[in-house]
Amino acid sequence: MIAELRGVDGRDWSVWLLSHVLRSEFLERSSAPAPGDLVAVFYEGRRRREGARPGENADYEAFRVVVERAEVTAGDAVDDGVPF
Repeated sequence: MIAELRGVDGRDWSVWLLSHVLRSEFLERSSAPAPGDLVAVFYEGRRRREGARPGENADYEAFRVVVERAEVTAGDAVDDGVPF
C-alpha cells in the first residue's frame, strides 16, 4: 500500500506503508490523515519490543505520524440541504 502525499511546496511524495507500525499510524488510528491534512512522517529508528520472549525477533522499525487537520472554512463547506 502506498500513501500519495503532496508537499507544501507542491512536490508529490509516495510513502510506502510496508511497516506494520507505519501502516497502522496511517490507517488504523483515530488520528489517521484525511485529504487536505498536513502530514509529517518521522522515522524513529529500530526499536526492541517490550515483553519479548528470549529468542523471539523483537526488533521493529518505529515511525511516528503527526497530523495537522485541515481547517474547513465557510467557502469549503458543502451544502447538504440542512438549514443549520
